[in-house]
Amino acid sequence: AFVIVPIVVYIGFFAIHDALLYRSDSLMYFQESSYSPGFQMGLVGNNLHNLSQPKEVAFGNLVTLRNTAISGSYLHSHNLTFPYKVAPGKKQQVTQVAIKDKNNYFRILFADANPELSDGHYAEPIEYLHHDDLVRIYHNNTGALLACNKTAAPVSHRHYLVYSQPANISQTDEI
Repeated sequence: AFVIVPIVVYIGFFAIHDALLYRSDSLMYFQESSYSPGFQMGLVGNNLHNLSQPKEVAFGNLVTLRNTAISGSYLHSHNLTFPYKVAPGKKQQVTQVAIKDKNNYFRILFADANPELSDGHYAEPIEYLHHDDLVRIYHNNTGALLACNKTAAPVSHRHYLVYSQPANISQTDEI
C-alpha cells in the first residue's frame, strides 16, 4: 500500500497534466514563444498549431532566426540606432527578444545583387540554400541589411557588434 498509493497518485497527476498540456492559453502567448516551434505546433489554440514548416530555405524566403544554444531568443531589429560612441554612422540596433514580433522577420537574399530581382520579388525558379552559401540578410520592416564588423559589442565585449544599415536592395554593392 505504501508503494502503490504514491504510484497511483503520481500517474493520476501525470494523466491530468498530460490531458491539459495540449491546449494553448492565449493569455500565455508571449510565454509560449519561448517554447520550441515544434512544441508550439502541437498546442491547440497557438497560432503555429498544425502549421507545416518547409524542410528547406530558399532565396527570397522570409525567416525568423532563433538562438537555440543560449536563451531561445529571436533575432530582432528596429530603427533605433546605436549611440555614436558605440557605432558611428547611424547603425541600427540588432538585438534578441524572447517574444514573437513583426521585427523578427528577415529575408534571405543572394550575396550579390540579383539582376532577376523585379519589384523585390524573385522571378526565376526557386533556388534553395546549400551549405556554405553566402547570403545577405535583409530586414523588411526597416529596409536594412544585417552586418557585423570587428567592433566589440556594447554588452558582451568578447563578441562582435551586429547591426543593420538601411539599404536599397537594388543598390547594395557598396555595403
